[in-house]
Amino acid sequence: NTGEATLTGEPDLQGSDADEFSLANGSSFSLEPGESETYYVAYDPDDGGSHDASVVIDHNDPNLSSVVVQLEGEAEADPALSVSPGQGSYDLGTVPVGETERQVFTVENTGEAVLDVEPSLAGSNTSQFTVTNGQDLSLQPGEDYAFAVEYAPDEAGTHQVDFEIDHNAPNIGSPWTATLSGEANPQLATLNLRVENVEWGSSTVPKSSGVVEL
Repeated sequence: NTGEATLTGEPDLQGSDADEFSLANGSSFSLEPGESETYYVAYDPDDGGSHDASVVIDHNDPNLSSVVVQLEGEAEADPALSVSPGQGSYDLGTVPVGETERQVFTVENTGEAVLDVEPSLAGSNTSQFTVTNGQDLSLQPGEDYAFAVEYAPDEAGTHQVDFEIDHNAPNIGSPWTATLSGEANPQLATLNLRVENVEWGSSTVPKSSGVVEL
């Protein structure tokens, strides 16, 4: 206040992008002659692109119209990761050794920049699981891709693995993780029987064959 009376006023953010900015201490002021007040404007954009706004200070100085300060900012766009179904634990059930069960996860980039993803398996039973289409990817905004985790056990027992997706999206921690488990049963043994002309007392058993599963 360079005058000789009390100066009062209040700052306000205006413009179509005003919600991308904030006044850290944006209360009204009342300044005696010689006093001053400092305001801080923060730029914290929610989305990418250019943003414009204004700080308008209305006051009681009769010699000066409202003070207008133009604000501009440029925000870098970010990718956003979405995976369906989401993080959690998935039971693939009981699977005979040599057969296969699978769980599909669809990854989508819901952000505004390129999403980089790297799928992998972690844990002590990774040999019992595979990501059948598990290459590293770069997804443009709006694109999606389906990863299939297959459980193809070659030994009996209970197995568990973590399916992880490393990524560059700030909306979800990296790696994104889902746990898959399954139980493998041994295959049934097959016994082939063949009987040929067995004499039983005064009767002869005709030749025959068959299969018995154990």
